[in-house]
Amino acid sequence: MMKTALEQLEQLEAEHQQKIAAIRESAVSELSNVIGDLKKKLKDAEEQYIKLTGKRLDGSSATEPKKEKGKRDRWTDDQKADLKQKVYDFLKAAKSPVKMADIVDTLKVEKKRISDAILTLDDKIKKDGKRVNMTYSLK
Repeated sequence: MMKTALEQLEQLEAEHQQKIAAIRESAVSELSNVIGDLKKKLKDAEEQYIKLTGKRLDGSSATEPKKEKGKRDRWTDDQKADLKQKVYDFLKAAKSPVKMADIVDTLKVEKKRISDAILTLDDKIKKDGKRVNMTYSLK
């Protein structure tokens, strides 16, 4: 029995799809090997750089433990209470309402931590404005 043109076309397409998938898989494998080799070379070069300069590629000191990206240090309850007191004292000393940026610049602490401290002082702090234009003062 003879195949129709449509059946022949479908058979050819299936064969080609299999060949393409096999070639794509081998290409991915080759690139993975190349990337692995380059990562190893980069790590070796970085270690040599650290030995020569005493610094990492990002400029941080090699003697300090490397901090993971996106990870913040956990603060103890004492540190949180200390920051809460500093924020309170800063607002107490301020003659007029202050913006978050002024608090951050003065206390040299992350904005998130100051926001957390302000939330714990919520009953003692007066907030005026909305979002970006928010100012803080004591009640």
